[in-house]
Amino acid sequence: MHNGYYFGFTDQVAIRFKVPDSIHEEVQIEQLTTLSIRPTAVYRSDQDDLYFETKDGIYQWNAGDTWKRFKWVSEIDFSVIEGMRTKERQAQLFKQGATKTLNSRHLTSHAIDIVPYPLNWNDLAAFGKLAKAMFAAAKELKVAIRWGGDWNRNGRSDDETFYDGPHFELLRAVYP
Repeated sequence: MHNGYYFGFTDQVAIRFKVPDSIHEEVQIEQLTTLSIRPTAVYRSDQDDLYFETKDGIYQWNAGDTWKRFKWVSEIDFSVIEGMRTKERQAQLFKQGATKTLNSRHLTSHAIDIVPYPLNWNDLAAFGKLAKAMFAAAKELKVAIRWGGDWNRNGRSDDETFYDGPHFELLRAVYP
């Protein structure tokens, strides 16, 4: 359910419909729409935007009958290696020196770690290309992010005391 709409999917059709807010209202479907795309997955952002993944890309639903295409543009493929973490996992990584904090944005699902594929930990240029693609996507979606390869957000990685190339997080000031 999203903004009062319910979604249903089969291998043949995808629909959205809205039902009354109260059980005391007349029981009928207020709106029924056959979607023009066939999603394989549905995602909802923290800003309550709805995204549908299809075989040919990701689309944003605008609560109407049209779709805004969201296109991932990157020179390289990537893999997600970490998302939300437990406090125990964070403590383990802290002990190993893989993180510098016990108060990570991973603990609140506000961070992910992604790596270029195929992975070569020493290929900092590949991490930079991935960061470029992430920032382009964030700009298109109007989402404020910070990269672990440029903690101070000055556009450079060579001045960082702790380089964490896989790490991307939503800015705490915007997404507490």
